[in-house]
Amino acid sequence: MSKAIVLVAFGSANLEGIKQSIGLLEQDLNEYFDGEYTVLKAFTSNKIIELLKERHDYIIPHLSKALFNLVNQGYEEVIIQPLHIMSTSDIKRIEEVVDEYKYSMKRIVVCKTLFSNEEEVLIKESKEIANIICDDSEKSDILLVGHGSKKKSNKIYDIIAESVREKCNKRVYLATLEGEKTLDLAIEEILKDDTKKIVLKSLFIIPGKHVIDDILNSNDSWSEKLKSKGIEITIGKKSLLQYEKIREMYIKRINKIIES
Repeated sequence: MSKAIVLVAFGSANLEGIKQSIGLLEQDLNEYFDGEYTVLKAFTSNKIIELLKERHDYIIPHLSKALFNLVNQGYEEVIIQPLHIMSTSDIKRIEEVVDEYKYSMKRIVVCKTLFSNEEEVLIKESKEIANIICDDSEKSDILLVGHGSKKKSNKIYDIIAESVREKCNKRVYLATLEGEKTLDLAIEEILKDDTKKIVLKSLFIIPGKHVIDDILNSNDSWSEKLKSKGIEITIGKKSLLQYEKIREMYIKRINKIIES
């Protein structure tokens, strides 16, 4: 029986970022399953798919196209792993696409996102992530950076930040691109604590446009704003998937679904 694992993300037009995040997980999965499963990636943003093709002649299919191809190629078991930090409207769209193919295969399953929406499970998961982040931390205090959401509470980020704070025993600040946890508020806290040095830790799965432009490179980037306040910063790993132990978490989850 032909079997596949599909890694699904909203998408990123940063080709190098894709290779250094999703690409690493693809490699690890290929090594772990040693040919038993075909591993491929798919995006849900048509705009980003078109940008990748135009700029780099690099083809990543939309999830619906990827599943259509797998059905035509005779695949009978497909494991879908969303590469999202939490369940969002994009996950619902993924499930809707998958529903269109559930009668075309013997088995098609959507795995959970990196973090659960259930608080008890989320606390446990955030402690796992905190161990990984803290093991890779320098001596400086930490600024965690996430995407956030205008529509949802950023409670998930607060729980992650608290877990990192408890594990690292350092000052841990939090800022998100969207929502109430703004960089300005984080800077206020940093200055109030008279913190001079921080290491920036990304809570993004893929180091895409937000990490490269909004946080690192543009003239009004977060890095520049922090430096302008006399805060010395260093940049940690660019995305969660660049941590080997987080990729191992994904592999364990996928394997658990396969064995269930």
